[in-house]
Amino acid sequence: LILCEPDIKYRIKILQNLLQICEHLLSLNNFNGILYIISAFSSSPVFRLKKTFNALSASDTTVFERLHTMVNSKDNYKCLRNELQSVTPPCIPYLGMYLTDLTFMDDANKNE
Repeated sequence: LILCEPDIKYRIKILQNLLQICEHLLSLNNFNGILYIISAFSSSPVFRLKKTFNALSASDTTVFERLHTMVNSKDNYKCLRNELQSVTPPCIPYLGMYLTDLTFMDDANKNE
């Protein structure tokens, strides 16, 4: 979506719309959706669009950085886990985090 647009003005609008979608997903407690959109921003082809990201407003940049920090995998998703503990259900968590936990628990508890 972002890469298909050659005009920087329209790419900025697309990024702004995706950030608004992320904010709406946050209001719905849909952390899985947020993680997928923010991960797309971090993909190599999109991440290289420096002029596009630099042209975002300060408020859009702040929203992106806040969401990126929240869904970052650093310290085993520490920020995301803290956020999940403070939300009021219903919510859609990032399932990959729990699947990783289950894999490590299974590996740690193997009886050989």
